[in-house]
Amino acid sequence: MPETVRRYDRKAVISPEPTTFRIPPLTISFLPNKPPPGWTACQHPEGALYFFHEEKRVFTDANLFDTETLLFINKYERIVNHFLSTHNVHLDPGVDLVLDKNISSDGIRECQYYFVNHVGRCVFWIDNVESDLFPVTVEVKGMKSASHIRHEIEAQYWRHCEYYPRAFAVTYEILDELRDIVLYAFGDVVTSEATTVSWKIDDLRDMITFIAGFSENIGKYTENKVIVTNCLVGRLMHSFARHRAYHFHGEPEARLTVDQSVHATVRKRTMFVMLLDLLLFGVPRMNLLRLQAVNAGELIQVNHRAGHFVECMMREWQDSIINAAVILAANVGFLSIQSVDQGGNIVSTRSPAQIASYMSVLTSILSMVSGLAASNVYRNRDTTAPSWPFTNHTQLMRYLEMIAVLDSLPLSMLCWSILSFFVAFSFMCIQSFNLVAIILFFGVECLFVTITLLGVVYMWGSSWDLVPDFNFKAEKWRRVLSWPIAVFREMYDSEQPVMNV
Repeated sequence: MPETVRRYDRKAVISPEPTTFRIPPLTISFLPNKPPPGWTACQHPEGALYFFHEEKRVFTDANLFDTETLLFINKYERIVNHFLSTHNVHLDPGVDLVLDKNISSDGIRECQYYFVNHVGRCVFWIDNVESDLFPVTVEVKGMKSASHIRHEIEAQYWRHCEYYPRAFAVTYEILDELRDIVLYAFGDVVTSEATTVSWKIDDLRDMITFIAGFSENIGKYTENKVIVTNCLVGRLMHSFARHRAYHFHGEPEARLTVDQSVHATVRKRTMFVMLLDLLLFGVPRMNLLRLQAVNAGELIQVNHRAGHFVECMMREWQDSIINAAVILAANVGFLSIQSVDQGGNIVSTRSPAQIASYMSVLTSILSMVSGLAASNVYRNRDTTAPSWPFTNHTQLMRYLEMIAVLDSLPLSMLCWSILSFFVAFSFMCIQSFNLVAIILFFGVECLFVTITLLGVVYMWGSSWDLVPDFNFKAEKWRRVLSWPIAVFREMYDSEQPVMNV
């Protein structure tokens, strides 16, 4: 099939010998090698060489300048046509045949083939074809109906048109169809927060711009213009046809929002992430929810949400690095206090304030190091390339949990650093104050700490509603933890009517 053509995996090499050649005087013509009789050597806009037999409508990526390869391709072309004539199979005019030379894992030469029907926008074979031949079945589970398979068949057709732009002609009807598809995708991204469209709005705007340029090439026959237009139109149409296959378009179970799972998969947390979630202040769970928002069902696609996720994480890590540096500087100043470091004397034991401050220093450094490392990884990652294909949902979820934990380290270590510094400061106050001052200090401290923790836990618990399969009921706990707010509202209701004066 088109997607399994080994155009990008041939790894053909050239001998690294010194370049030596001589150009005769008055040479102004540099003609390419003459192809075999009946064949035309074509150059893809990307630079790839392929061959086209116009009379027989045969395409191949095999190097027909090599005599052995030419005999091999011609042999299998005759075998295919003999099979068709023997079984009285009559193909429609304009049907393409693609042949590709392949070396199996056993070292055996074999010929792969497929036919292309341009009227029906499909590829087909004269043998039974199993689903294993389609790479998309690794990512999309439950592809059963003919209407769903049809989207993938059309995606393969457009991939053929992209690889072999001499195979078809772009018409105004095709451009109108492509323009409508792109305009709807553009509007969906603008008007919907949960769109399944996997392109950024700037990319869609650029598509609209150069689709308008394609229209100017229709009817103006220049081979280079036609080839470039055909190639890019095929590539775009392939992307949108594959998008329809990914999201079950036209099926009763079609995925309409990026958060929707068409397989009704229950997202259960592992004990690993639940324990680390407690140690890391719930940050891994929040990152996991963000990653699942990027995950369209059980299929991760890099889209506008992925870009937004990366931007949010980069800002979070930068803030963590800055705040960790501030806490580190505060600890340096704190440890320079004589009452804390015991006058600079070398002693066999350290005070609780010193130990807590050392922990704050260590976690501050860990926060900065992990933040810098994570920022460097995401800064160098290509956010336009497909990411993380997995063979099953369990493998995908384990990977997401690991990424969520690693991405949470800068903020989590910062929280531990702030908490450790708070403990160190509290121990210093205990050592410095008398009993009355200590009681007063802890009374005020407990009041503000309680209010702060209630607010943090209340906001932290609001994210539990986003996890439909989470057994812990957040709403009940928010009612318990928010009782001071409820009491305050009863004491002063801002919506009470005011008497007219």
